[in-house]
Amino acid sequence: MNFTKKIIQRSRAGFTMLELLTVVAIMGVVTAIAIPSFVNYYPHIQLKNVSTAIYSSLQGARAQAVGSSAHYGIRFDLSSTPPTLLLMTRPGSSSAWTQASASAPRSLEGAIYVNKVTVDGTAYTSGTTGVISFEPVGTASNATVVVQNARDTNDTISISVNPATGRVKIE
Repeated sequence: MNFTKKIIQRSRAGFTMLELLTVVAIMGVVTAIAIPSFVNYYPHIQLKNVSTAIYSSLQGARAQAVGSSAHYGIRFDLSSTPPTLLLMTRPGSSSAWTQASASAPRSLEGAIYVNKVTVDGTAYTSGTTGVISFEPVGTASNATVVVQNARDTNDTISISVNPATGRVKIE
């Protein structure tokens, strides 16, 4: 009799197949609802990541200009896929910009377009842009970079440079 009681108690422990299938079905429904929302939001995440990368590159060029008493800047190549940015330098009194020796082009990966780069009043939408320059005293070019979500043309982020202070701001 004790043996039969143990078997009955043991069979009551755990979950039934119906309970497990119900939980799996509920998880499937929740996943089916959540995945499309994430897929639609993912390009916005990429847009924010690229905007942050551009911001940090501009800030880095500014810091190098002030720290090394040399002119530094950023030039975009909008003709490459994905778009790239280059760290440029202008040594001493030279008027020619050259790529900084220790830097490699930085690719801007993701489902984004660099829609427009404006440097000192000149707008670039393709090809190689002018240099967004930073001077050793902290001043800079008057510049704006507009980055756009590839899936939603209304989803844009602007990165601007204040010419008087060299301050870089994401808007």
